[in-house]
Order: sequence, then structure tokens, then C-alpha cells
Amino acid sequence: MARSLSALSSYFTELDDLGDVLVQTLDGWRTPAVIVFGGESSGKSTILERITMLRLFPTDTNICTRMPIYLKLRYARLPGRARLRVVRNRDGVVTGGPPGTIDITRGGADVIRTWMHKVLRSQNSKVAGISSEEHLCLEMSGPDLPCIDVVDLPGIVS
Repeated sequence: MARSLSALSSYFTELDDLGDVLVQTLDGWRTPAVIVFGGESSGKSTILERITMLRLFPTDTNICTRMPIYLKLRYARLPGRARLRVVRNRDGVVTGGPPGTIDITRGGADVIRTWMHKVLRSQNSKVAGISSEEHLCLEMSGPDLPCIDVVDLPGIVS
């Protein structure tokens, strides 16, 4: 884990105890979210990797993010395993994903890319275009993680 994010973990430990208080006292309080959008191959995924200090987003010089990737990071006193799901946009129903938890400590971006390609093949019979029907949701927890949601969107093509 990157040094700067680990240095913040002591703050997350203190703030974790306030989670229930925030929900009770702040009407409509939700976890902060960072959403990036912009042109194709403009560095959106790279920026999110730097913000989260996690190499999870597929990057390449060609179109790479072919469906929204929703990353939910949560502080937890003990490290947890990551869970990846494919979710239908219109109703939030889970339509796929690896069973149970996954190990993203090595090759996290490859796991994401593999599942993105599986979804595209099921929709288009090949890896082409983008998916507007489903998104990937990756949930992770651990003592060095902040409570934040991050969304990586496919690039805008004109």
C-alpha cells in the first residue's frame, strides 16, 4: 500500500467510530464519491489509480474502460478480501462475477479487464464497443483504505 494512504489510516480508524453518528445526524449523508469522465484515452483510469493508490483500473493507449467500474473502498480494522460483481444498471440486480471473494493483490487490473471482456462478449458476441447495460462493482475493505466511492467511466468519443 502506498505510503501516503497508509499514513492516513490513523484518521480512518478514528472516523470509523463516527460512521453511525454521521448517518443519524446528517440527513441523506452518503460516502464521498469521485467520478471521472472525459475523452477516450485521456488518463481517467490513471488519475483514479493515483487517487486510490491501487492498480485496479485497466489502462492502455486504446479504448480500455468499456463499461463503468464502481470501486467501493471502506475502512475496516482487519483487511478484507475483494468482491467483484457485474450489476445491471436499470435495477441493480447482480448478473455475474466471480463466486465469493477475489485476490486482487496481484493483477487487479487484469481481473477487472477479464470480467469486462466477458460481459462484452455476452452482449456483443465479441469484445467491442461499450456496455451501457451493466457495470462492474468492486468492493474492498481494510485498515489502510478510506471510505470513498470511485467511478471510472468509458471515454467520450465524438
